[in-house]
Amino acid sequence: MSKLKSAAPTFPVADVDATIRWYETELGFTSYPFPENPPHVFASVSRDDVEIMFQRIEGYQKPDDYSLRRWRLGRLYSNGGRE
Repeated sequence: MSKLKSAAPTFPVADVDATIRWYETELGFTSYPFPENPPHVFASVSRDDVEIMFQRIEGYQKPDDYSLRRWRLGRLYSNGGRE
């Protein structure tokens, strides 16, 4: 069986422009939005060996379900490059 080496999650967002701007300024990612000019409906951001994608969903509101989670699933974590 083939070995998987990476995954690129896609997250729904209300505002792709604001999301990629935050990833660029706060975390140093490079963005690749679509279409080329705003308003963007999709974008991927990458840095080092990490890629994350964002899809605009009209009217999307992030669910406030943190208190309902038993194991805090559904967040994105990094091991800081440790093997």
